[in-house]
Amino acid sequence: MTKTCIFKNLYASLLPKQTKQICQFSTATSRRYSKKNADTKLIETSVRYNGVRIQMPPNKEWSNEQFESELLRLSEGWRERGARSAFLEIPIQMSHVIPVASKYGFQYHHARGQQAVLCKWLVENEENKIPNFSNHTVGVAGACYREDSNELLVVRDKGKFSHWWKFPGGYSDLGEYIGETATREVFEETGVRSEFKSILSFRQHHGVFYDQSDLYYICRLNPLTYELSPCPHEIEDCAWKNINELLNVDNTTPFVKMICRLMQHGQEVGFNEVDISEHDLENWARPGNRMKIFHRDIESHHD
Repeated sequence: MTKTCIFKNLYASLLPKQTKQICQFSTATSRRYSKKNADTKLIETSVRYNGVRIQMPPNKEWSNEQFESELLRLSEGWRERGARSAFLEIPIQMSHVIPVASKYGFQYHHARGQQAVLCKWLVENEENKIPNFSNHTVGVAGACYREDSNELLVVRDKGKFSHWWKFPGGYSDLGEYIGETATREVFEETGVRSEFKSILSFRQHHGVFYDQSDLYYICRLNPLTYELSPCPHEIEDCAWKNINELLNVDNTTPFVKMICRLMQHGQEVGFNEVDISEHDLENWARPGNRMKIFHRDIESHHD
């Protein structure tokens, strides 16, 4: 199992409610229990893979001395239980205790909104297996194609990249599927409404925003409207441009030209030969939840 999978399973297993007594139960894949002390105590929750989650009670003011004493009290039991990792959640208004946690080996893991999460690997003489948080960003662009005129919808951004024609796109929001990002970004940047058909291609790039890696998907979209209304804050210009024109101009990117060639190939042999299609599937690990699976159309390749 990869470090990323372990981390996702670890956080997926966190108990949603704090309880006053220790609750223990076992399944084929996990064993969890939770414990809540009085309001003057830190809240400790044990999770899968022998991880420990520590929270600070809400509406409680802590001095550095109180926090240090309570952290040491909890840590005494971690070794006895064989705990392997600890995650310490600190609200922004309690950030003065972070240097105390650092003194005992905690390091920043991530921060979001009003909370920082620190972590510590508890197993001596063993490689730290806590993965980095969100080491990839996900961007999506829409190649919105008019079959009647053989045109693609392209934009020029404001700023230093304004000389390039490219596909409208941007970062995916939390909880948003790839196709949803593509249609949203196209509408926000150009005013054109569209429907998602497939993924055409994607690229991976390292060392981007805050040294993260980046995945960027290009989706094939069918336009539902055609009138252009470019976003005045982000877009310098937008236009429907013929594929042959885009293939023969200098002010576009190799990625755009590659997508143009894919679109031409799809027109010649059928888009089932280039599409990476979206399929809805029940999440077998979390019954009742759905997921999106992307693959080539299997049936068409057996005909």
